[in-house]
Amino acid sequence: TISVKRYPDRPCFTDFDPDKRTLSYKEVFTNVEKLAQWILGQGVSKGDRIAVSGKNSPEWATVYLAALFAGCIIVPIDYGLHEKEVENLLKASKPVFFFIDEEKFAYFDKNYKNAKIFSLSKQHPELYVYNLKVEEVYEFPGNDKEDTAAILFTSGTTGIPKGVMLSHK
Repeated sequence: TISVKRYPDRPCFTDFDPDKRTLSYKEVFTNVEKLAQWILGQGVSKGDRIAVSGKNSPEWATVYLAALFAGCIIVPIDYGLHEKEVENLLKASKPVFFFIDEEKFAYFDKNYKNAKIFSLSKQHPELYVYNLKVEEVYEFPGNDKEDTAAILFTSGTTGIPKGVMLSHK
C-alpha cells in the first residue's frame, strides 16, 4: 500500500501476451481489493487456502495478493507440473478455490471437484478473476506476522513434494 500512496499512476504490472497491457499501482490495488472482497463474500474463513497456477500474469499476482488481504493462505502451484501432480498438491493443501490458467482450465473444471475452479483467462468470462462481482463490503480480517501466509511446495526431486509453510513474518 505504500507504493500505491506514493506512486498511484506509475506502472506496477506489464503483460505482453497477447498485447502489451500495463496496470498502475492504483489499478492493481483496486483489483486486489475487489477480489479480496469477493473472496470474503464467498464465506471463506481466515486461514482457508486458495490455490493458483498459471503463467506469469497480472491476474496470477492479483489472486496471490487478494488471498492474503482476505486472510487466506495462498498456495502457488508450479504451472509446469502435469495435471496428476497438480491434483496431488491440491489434495494435500485442500484449497477452497483454485484459480487456473486457460490451458489447464478444462481438465480441472471437469475432473477436480474438491475446490471451486476459477479462471485466470478471459476465455471463461463468468469465472474470470476480474469479472467476479462484489455484492457487499467486508472488513479485512488482518494478518498477524506469525499467521501462515503461503504454502510453497518443494520440487520433489528426491521424492514426493513437501509443503513448506511460510508466515507473514
